[in-house]
Amino acid sequence: MKPYKEVLTIALSVTLLFFLGNSIHAQGWIAAHDAGHRLCDLQADLSSDNAHNGYIDVDPDDGGWDWDIHIDTTEHSPENSPANTYGITGLGLLTYLEEEIAPGLTWRFITAIYDTYQGIRDNPDIDLAPDVVFCTRISLVDPGQEPAYAELGRTRYDARVVQQGSPLDLAHSVMQQRAALGHDGLVPWELGWLTQAALALDEFFPGEGYDGHALIYTQAMVDDINDPNGIFQFEDSSERYYTLGLAFLASTLYEMGIEPSLMQQAYIKLYYMQKSTGAFPWSGQDKKASHQTTAYAVRAFHKVKFYPSARASMRKGAAWLENDQEDHGGWTYLLKRECTQVDSEIMTAFALIKYWPSSDVSFDGGTVDADYHQPPVPHENATMIKP
Repeated sequence: MKPYKEVLTIALSVTLLFFLGNSIHAQGWIAAHDAGHRLCDLQADLSSDNAHNGYIDVDPDDGGWDWDIHIDTTEHSPENSPANTYGITGLGLLTYLEEEIAPGLTWRFITAIYDTYQGIRDNPDIDLAPDVVFCTRISLVDPGQEPAYAELGRTRYDARVVQQGSPLDLAHSVMQQRAALGHDGLVPWELGWLTQAALALDEFFPGEGYDGHALIYTQAMVDDINDPNGIFQFEDSSERYYTLGLAFLASTLYEMGIEPSLMQQAYIKLYYMQKSTGAFPWSGQDKKASHQTTAYAVRAFHKVKFYPSARASMRKGAAWLENDQEDHGGWTYLLKRECTQVDSEIMTAFALIKYWPSSDVSFDGGTVDADYHQPPVPHENATMIKP
């Protein structure tokens, strides 16, 4: 198998000329570009000195990232990278590449993507839904459709389903784990990610039943909401991670094309969760803004951007994220803390929408919330459950 970074070289050189001739919104490109370089700086690199911290360094050479760090951190720690953050963090870099944002200038990003893949390949414990999405989408974007990446994602996914018994058993398992932690709003998050994993596999391996798996996960989400005793209480905005739950519910139902009424309700509720600043809070009870929640809300509205209200909400959210970015490309979320996964999730949002800069956004009415920069109460950024 040829290394991914070598396979893409010629194709990316061609698309660089397209980029230079069409000049995508420069300010937004810089925001995403800076975030990508921040992720490269913080990775436990495997290929040469891609992190630019020396050929001999302290990191574990495992291709991953520290999850929660001090904002002044400049390189990966000596500790092993957590196994539940590989694919979900690498997807920011990969989405940037997929969406052809300055491709000729992203050789460092391509190296980081391949390092992430190697880290996943070398650790059989890395098998969560974003890891499956990440591996499969490498094959989908590869000019030669190299199947080895997607095959790794499929192997990890299939093994997890077999271990649980069935896709439905897997869905119920992650739902109960979230319920036990009181993370009710992360039920749609888990099921939405599983849906994305199944859809990615179905795209690369059509006709093998993965589209049916996607429907099972989405229906489990709907059944939980329709159950008066369900875990995620759709009408209760005080639920922990409520806004994330809305974003994943709305976008997953739209992508699957089912339950249009519930999908519309979810989008309406999500729209009214947005603050006058453009940010989105963790929940209706918590007035503090969340970078992670805002990134996923922007991504949810991107799916229905043909609606003017969705497009306006998407732009406002992206502008707030850009305005809150640190000079080194990351984001501070709590007491000078930074989360590399959230940096990537924001980068993904910017790449998907081709990002409109703040100069293209007007904030309509309302009073700017004085506390929107204050740290959130006792939530922490969501990441995937690793039993």
